Amino acid sequence: MKTPTKILLLALVTIAVVLAMVHAFFPGGLPRLIDRFSAPNTAPAAQPAPAPTVTVPSPTGATELRQAETAYDAGDFGRAVDFYAVARADADPDVRSRATRGLQKAILAWALTLDVPLPTPLPDDPDADVALRQAKADKSPSEKAWYDLTIYAAGCGSARKLPFLTRQAIDWAQPGGPVEKRLTSVLATSGSRAGMLRAAMQAQGFLGPVDPVAAAEKPHPAARSPARTKLVPPSGSFTPATKSKLSDAVEFETEGAREYDLSGPDNADRKLHRKASLRLLIQARDIYEIALEEDPNSVALDRRMHDVMEMISHLRKEMNLGD
Repeated sequence: MKTPTKILLLALVTIAVVLAMVHAFFPGGLPRLIDRFSAPNTAPAAQPAPAPTVTVPSPTGATELRQAETAYDAGDFGRAVDFYAVARADADPDVRSRATRGLQKAILAWALTLDVPLPTPLPDDPDADVALRQAKADKSPSEKAWYDLTIYAAGCGSARKLPFLTRQAIDWAQPGGPVEKRLTSVLATSGSRAGMLRAAMQAQGFLGPVDPVAAAEKPHPAARSPARTKLVPPSGSFTPATKSKLSDAVEFETEGAREYDLSGPDNADRKLHRKASLRLLIQARDIYEIALEEDPNSVALDRRMHDVMEMISHLRKEMNLGD
């Protein structure tokens, strides 16, 4: 017998012995083993792992406030009004305070620039053209100059200039002037925003009394006492440049308050004192607003802003009465 044949025979014998042992010792013998390996796999397929649940945090009042301020700075006053209105309902009193002030300026700016027609001819570079006109208004400021420039800038699409221009037009507004007429006209057709616009106009002193007889009979406020506590710059997390400006703002407020105290009904020069007081208090307010952007949590700064806005509002109302 040749060697290959011997090897083959030995392999067959080995396989036969292994099969015999498996048949003898495996439960169920060879048939059970064959069935086990040849049966289809009935085990359930593995299910893919569920995707992790991502929870998107709901926007907070602070988020809405940032969006409102961004929209306002871009001259998109309609969106700013919507975001400020939402932020005003936040639980944080600081957010509510900033949102309330922001809503007032945004709704007035929105009304001033609503549906403004295109100027003719339309400038090739609106921003450059508005800048030139702004330089002229700075040299000869008046309500009409700032109002006309605001309407022109809104019509030609110079949106980035509008926050400053609308503020100037409102600050220079006089009773019965083009700004008040424009706001009153928009108020009649402002729909769901009428309440917000009316409140802002009243705060700025644009809406006079409905009953002129009642207004005439309204008692004059008592003479204001000139004694006031010396003001100090409000504390907070401010840059050195802002701290320096706050020192100036306190001086503006102090001088403005002194003029305010001299604008009572018993002073024959009350109209001159009111104008001087309003100009100084507006300068203080503008600086306080810049500082609030750096530290909205400063209690001292918020108090200064509150006092200044209260005097500005009262002055506007008295100037609107023409007394």
